[in-house]
Amino acid sequence: MPLTWRLPIPLSLRSDQQLLSAAGSAVQTTEKRLRDRLLRLLARSGWALYTLACFCLFLCLTFPSDLLLQRVVAAFSAESAVRIRYATGDLTWWGGLELNEVTLEASGIPSLPASRVILTLPVLGVLRGSLSPLTFQVHLAGGTVDGSIRKDGERFGLRFGVHHLALERWPLPHLRGQGRVAGQVTADGELEGSWSSLPSLRGSLRATLRDGLLRTGSIPGVPIPPVQVQSLDARVRATLADGRVDIAELVLHTDGIEAIVQGTVVLRTPWERSGLDLQVTAKVTGSPSPALTTLLSFLPVSPDSPHERRAAISGSLAAPLVR
Repeated sequence: MPLTWRLPIPLSLRSDQQLLSAAGSAVQTTEKRLRDRLLRLLARSGWALYTLACFCLFLCLTFPSDLLLQRVVAAFSAESAVRIRYATGDLTWWGGLELNEVTLEASGIPSLPASRVILTLPVLGVLRGSLSPLTFQVHLAGGTVDGSIRKDGERFGLRFGVHHLALERWPLPHLRGQGRVAGQVTADGELEGSWSSLPSLRGSLRATLRDGLLRTGSIPGVPIPPVQVQSLDARVRATLADGRVDIAELVLHTDGIEAIVQGTVVLRTPWERSGLDLQVTAKVTGSPSPALTTLLSFLPVSPDSPHERRAAISGSLAAPLVR
């Protein structure tokens, strides 16, 4: 009969084995509970996600975008001095409006046709029933006009920029005869105040004209031949305050002639009655055309320099007086 030996297991080793076994059972129990809870949570959240997806889908399919677009445009026209007419429009996901085949109308200004107008609305402002501040981008006359508008009661603030605007496509008043105006305009400026009070308006303007062209027709009863100006370049700096436009610099370069205009325009309503107080200095820098030479001869010669001609322009925009 074989002999067997049983070694006694120490009490401390038995305790460690029992602790490990109990710990393993506890871990398995905890994992099972967490797994069960996770499965229940996924089941509940799955239904919640499904419900949310269905809600978003039906919201997109039934959202009254046309009605909201009309109300936003109507609110913008009511808060500003510009009325917008458009053929088609759409709402964008980034909180904007895109209007196509637009006509902009304002009091005292000819209607402006625009191919597209993009308005970016403040989401929090719309929720509060306000469209301020609002940014805009208008595509018209071969260029763009962008900026922002803010409104506080009757007062407003406007910042704008003009980029490569084609004057020949701008609805300017027709010149007499076969008149024509062309060129590209770039400008920037700001304006603030209230439209109901001209003295409250304040702002500034910086603008340049490149590759300009000016052609006038013959005017019956006026002994001035038709004038055609090629390669006209101009720049202007002006400020507005207390109902007065102060022209710090208006420089014209064209066909051998340089002209500088400085002075003040006092704004009145209607705009044609605005008063003029301008000083014009012109000099020959090259070989101007005979028509420009004749036009320049109407200005008196400067007593300080025989090569310069100076004149003062007074009266109004509708009836200027040159002396």
